Amino acid sequence: MRLVLIVIFSSISFAQLPKNIEALIGTKYPTSTYPSHEMYSTYWKWMADEEAENDPYFGIADFNGDGIDDYAILLIIDSTLRLVVLNSDELGFDVFELYKPIKMYSQSRIDCGIFVESPGDFMETKAGRKRELKTVKNENFGIRLKFFETSSMYFYWEKHRFKHLWVSD
Repeated sequence: MRLVLIVIFSSISFAQLPKNIEALIGTKYPTSTYPSHEMYSTYWKWMADEEAENDPYFGIADFNGDGIDDYAILLIIDSTLRLVVLNSDELGFDVFELYKPIKMYSQSRIDCGIFVESPGDFMETKAGRKRELKTVKNENFGIRLKFFETSSMYFYWEKHRFKHLWVSD
């Protein structure tokens, strides 16, 4: 008598950046790497929708309102995370670094992620400020840089450049 054991592995296939975007990043940031799925700890799992197609290290949307997809990407460079946006136009891409390098306290875990926000109104968090809070009405998609258990930064396109607000979850 022969026993045949069939093992079926279940795996999730996450979306990847297009090859031309990876090539551009490789040219501009040759020592960079992308966060791996394993680097996102279990507390990030609850933040993603069940149908999520990618880990929160990149987002694709039209951030500047020109009708062409742009790319927001978290890169690992020299033990820091960098938020880079590739704004596309007819001639190629403009590269923006949106936030200061974020020190990685663990080489095996990521404590922040980026999420694409739909157009809408966004209000600055109070966070100890004594001045009037700013509200932004953004007609384009925006980028939320979300830190675990703290406020988030919301980046939006205005007057040919990115601006940001600290916002609550």
